[in-house]
Amino acid sequence: MALEVSKQTVMVTQPILDSFLEQGIECDMVLPDYCPDVVKILKCSVTPVILSTQLSGDRLEAEGTASVRLYYLSEDGQLSCYEQKYPFEKVVELRETPVRPVVEAQATLSYVNCRAMSQRRVDIHGAVTVHLRVLGQREQNVVSGASGLGICLKSQNVSATRLSGSAYRPFTIREELEPVPGTPAVESILHVYGYASLIECKIIPGKIILKGELRLQILYRPAGEEGAIPGQMQYQIPVSQILDVDGVQEQSVCQVSLIPADIIVTLKNEGSEGEERLALSALMFARAVVYENQQLTLAEDCYSTGYACDSVVTNLTLSQVTALLDEHRQQHLSVELPPEATGDLISLWAQMGDAQYDEQAHELAGQMTLFLLACDGEGTPLYFERNMQLRMPVTLQQGEELSEAQAQLEGIGHNRNGNQLEIVCDVRFTAKRSISQNFSAVSEITVDETHPKPVRSAALTIFFARKGENVWDIARQYNTSMEAVMEENNLTEEWIDENRMLMIPMVETY
Repeated sequence: MALEVSKQTVMVTQPILDSFLEQGIECDMVLPDYCPDVVKILKCSVTPVILSTQLSGDRLEAEGTASVRLYYLSEDGQLSCYEQKYPFEKVVELRETPVRPVVEAQATLSYVNCRAMSQRRVDIHGAVTVHLRVLGQREQNVVSGASGLGICLKSQNVSATRLSGSAYRPFTIREELEPVPGTPAVESILHVYGYASLIECKIIPGKIILKGELRLQILYRPAGEEGAIPGQMQYQIPVSQILDVDGVQEQSVCQVSLIPADIIVTLKNEGSEGEERLALSALMFARAVVYENQQLTLAEDCYSTGYACDSVVTNLTLSQVTALLDEHRQQHLSVELPPEATGDLISLWAQMGDAQYDEQAHELAGQMTLFLLACDGEGTPLYFERNMQLRMPVTLQQGEELSEAQAQLEGIGHNRNGNQLEIVCDVRFTAKRSISQNFSAVSEITVDETHPKPVRSAALTIFFARKGENVWDIARQYNTSMEAVMEENNLTEEWIDENRMLMIPMVETY
């Protein structure tokens, strides 16, 4: 009887690239004619975003833009704002061409400084950190079964999770918005911030259906009111998208998110009476990473009871996703305003940074920067920043790891009580809980029929086993099968639990 070997393909996810690159921001900002002169700079902020990535072979290109926004006081003491886009591009050569790759790109602000060169020109220096990450699949063929020529396999069943697909789709929302009833006429838009919230995710074969909303916060200058404090309007825009993802099934494990990127709101007048309209153009991304749980049979060792046998053993690191963490939390924070901020609060918004797992505190912590525009007692605008943390308790099991952690801000509100500001944050914490293990797997088997093993004359051999010995090793020593030894001695476990005598049966090679 010839040797027959069956194999299976194991997909192992491996990092191809994990690189942090610095991108300098050098801007000579010249104010257009419609902007008033700069008397005092309050703040220069930079919001970077990756707009697109393209992977061609072993070359990764990432294009992004940094929104440079200048907050300043004009000659009449009013708050003014001007924004300028700074495009950038990063190119990285990979060490190999990835198979079924997943590309992740993120840009964060490192620092920014600004200086007024004149009342119409501001010199800006800063830097952005671009994080590029590429995951690829490595195919490994391993033995899952074999028969003939007295071959014996020591196999184990393994639960593993493979990365089966991904999608990253840009889309643009274009709408006309009516001013909120009861608000004064809008003279100009000062700034716009948006937070995306994922409400529902439905999976059908080959597709993921997302529903959510974009929460807009618009700061504007009222028309015809000299010295008036800027006003705010808020909108909730429904969002829906369908992602095509090869291989996704109803039982698939998916990480899904909606990401706001570049949001622009402009003022336009329409109709014979000059009715106001706000034109919204919001670039967003829908992202999905899909995992599939699978059961594998790995042969970790082999031998033949009748012939010399050689094998090639491969080391595999397999990961099993135990759960996807995806929780919406409302967090309450308290901020003490500076003593000079005795006037009205103009605007409050925030940006999220990195999220990390604190092993000591057993918490997932997301870094948040809070931005505030307020007035002093005379109505002059002031600017403040506060660095804060949003935390959620997470207890990991033995051997469990937390990876790909993110904290996404979905909305923010506040209530003022004197100089104390009570802030309510709607935040979504996501992460992957998994366990990684190393396995030995036989990938090749060779049986040499020209070198048969000596045949024992006795049908049974007595062997005195010591506690802790492995039945596989004993069977291999006597050129018999582990199953035969366990059946002959009524054993239920592979390890000998006490010193005892074993009967070792002889088995046929053919």
